[in-house]
Amino acid sequence: MVENNLIHETSPYLLQHANNPVEWYGWNDNSLKKAKDENKPIFLSIGYSSCHWCHVMAHESFENEDVAKFMNENFINIKVDREERPDIDDIYQKVCQIATGQGGWPLSIFLTPDQKPFYAGTYFPVLDSYGRPGFGSICRQLSQAWKEKPKDIESSAERFLGALNKAEAIQISALVEIEQEIIKFVTEAMREQEVARTKASEKLAVATLKLEAAKDEAEAVVARGQATADVIGYENKADAAGWKRAVEAFDGNGDEYAQFVLYQKLASAYRQIMVNTADSPIMRMFESVNEDADRSNLGGPQARSHSDDAVNRVSSSVAQD
Repeated sequence: MVENNLIHETSPYLLQHANNPVEWYGWNDNSLKKAKDENKPIFLSIGYSSCHWCHVMAHESFENEDVAKFMNENFINIKVDREERPDIDDIYQKVCQIATGQGGWPLSIFLTPDQKPFYAGTYFPVLDSYGRPGFGSICRQLSQAWKEKPKDIESSAERFLGALNKAEAIQISALVEIEQEIIKFVTEAMREQEVARTKASEKLAVATLKLEAAKDEAEAVVARGQATADVIGYENKADAAGWKRAVEAFDGNGDEYAQFVLYQKLASAYRQIMVNTADSPIMRMFESVNEDADRSNLGGPQARSHSDDAVNRVSSSVAQD
């Protein structure tokens, strides 16, 4: 079995074609120089080892003795593994997409000796079919055109390059626009985030003020309720006393909200005491004293002090009775 130059390659895909009758070369300086020295166009075939249609085209065309003989006489045939040289594949995929509107593998590109593309496609059947030229016919027509009208081929190659450069410029412009849009989006998102953070801070500040006010109100109720319970000697003070101990345990620990919740529960317990004793003579007397305190605009921690005075006054009245 005859071996070609791919026998010296390391790529599994290229080694699969090392026994083709086509005189394949790898993409290297020697093969490119050979094309220039012999003034032969290059047939570039790009594929990969698991590509189904790559294997189909190889079996139909590259293992065909007649097709291989014509290729060897008229072209410098170069095989490239797209997984080994994605840079080459990327360049000529763009050429194929510009020329045909699509790309894929196997990628079949015909180049001038100085690597300018002038004909592109993907899979070609070996014979003409359905009004489309087969690979054998394409090779014959392009070889004849290169020999008889090389200037036309060069012009076609230049148009290919011009279209490729234009496409690259459009792509770069599009990428710049996309990048600008991303920057704009991120900037706006950061601005919105800052606005949201500011609003959240403002809401937190308002909530903190409301919490402090509610806590002061709860403390005032606690002070009055404790004074009431102490004055009338209310027997069932266990709930209120329990909540009072919980509040005292939280003093100084910095958890304002937890302390506020406990104050609310303590205040609720004392309110229940005042509801249960609302009709007692002592309670009515105590309420009249607290009304004087309310008119004095005392609240919060000051309410505790004023309630102590109220307790003393009511206690004295009870003692006199």
